[in-house]
Amino acid sequence: MNYSAPPDHETPNRQMRSLSVKPWIIGALLVVPVAAALWFAFGSTAPLPFDEWWHERIAAKPHSATFSVANVLHVFGSTKSMAVVAAVLTMLLIVLRRWREAATIATTMIGVLVIVVTLKFTVERPRPVNMLVEQGGTSFPSGHSLAVAALFTSITCIFVVHSRKKRTFTVPLVVTIAAVPLMMWSRTVLNVHWLSDTLCGALFGIALALVVARALLRVPEETVLAPGEQPRQIA
Repeated sequence: MNYSAPPDHETPNRQMRSLSVKPWIIGALLVVPVAAALWFAFGSTAPLPFDEWWHERIAAKPHSATFSVANVLHVFGSTKSMAVVAAVLTMLLIVLRRWREAATIATTMIGVLVIVVTLKFTVERPRPVNMLVEQGGTSFPSGHSLAVAALFTSITCIFVVHSRKKRTFTVPLVVTIAAVPLMMWSRTVLNVHWLSDTLCGALFGIALALVVARALLRVPEETVLAPGEQPRQIA
């Protein structure tokens, strides 16, 4: 007699793979940005010593090559742009019936918007006075840095959960490691953020993505494949 396995939610002993991240790691990532948010909200919003040191040395000259690169990142790395990218990825994953992956991306980006809006209105840290591009709103945290860090980390987490071998997720990991500091650099080069804004934004974004991925990503073990490996049936 033929037997068809029941759906995932009806198989109590089904082996699942999830993102293994210790809670203390996420907590450690949040120590600095949370402490900074509290300081800027209830203490002083003035630039920190390393903010001033970096600010004096990093600013680009208008119309220079450095300015042009930073300006491209300013346009295409905004919270709105990342939200559009996340929406497209979510819809694509839904079409592919990757429900948990779609929920992970969508939830992460919703979290980004909530954190950015809440902290900008709560902290109200002024931006540097000599901005090289027009930028509204307050300074803390850097929405660009937070959105890029969250979205790219979320994508990397999906690759990690679906991979048995490290080389499978090497590319998205390398892209994330490069993209986040590059976005932080661009925000300070254009004088629209202090370095502490970008650092805290990136840490908030990474922590958010890990929290969401840890909670939502569950992959049946037989669908987790190394390159060239054939699916195996789990008894």
